[in-house]
Amino acid sequence: KENIGKIDDDETFRFCTYILRETDTDYGRLIEPFTINSDENIRVQAFYTLGQLKNKKDYLDCFIQGLQDNSNRVLHSTLQALADVKDKRLLEYYRQIADRFPVEQDYILVNLNHRLEEYGLTNQTL
Repeated sequence: KENIGKIDDDETFRFCTYILRETDTDYGRLIEPFTINSDENIRVQAFYTLGQLKNKKDYLDCFIQGLQDNSNRVLHSTLQALADVKDKRLLEYYRQIADRFPVEQDYILVNLNHRLEEYGLTNQTL
C-alpha cells in the first residue's frame, strides 16, 4: 500500500496486481488511480484488475471513464471488465461506443454486444 503510488513501469504494475488479487481484499482504491495513468498498458491492466473484484460495481464511475478512453485497448479491457455489471447508467456510454464504432474494430463491437446482451439489446437495437 505504501509503495504502489511509486509504480511507473507496466511490468511492475502487472506483477503488483497479481499479488493484490491473491489477497482476497478490496484493492480497488489502490488500483483506481492507475486507470488514468499516461501509460496505456497500465490502464489496460488496471481495468482488467478492477474487473476481477467481486464488488466491481462500486467502481462504476471509474469504469465509465474507461468507456470514454481514447485507446481501443483500454476500451476493450473496460468492456470485458464490466461483465455482470448491469446498471442503466452504462447504456448511454454503450450507445456512444456503438456510434463511435459502426463496424468491428479491435473486438470492440463483439465485447459491446456481450454487455448489451445483459439488457436484451445489441449495438443495432440500442
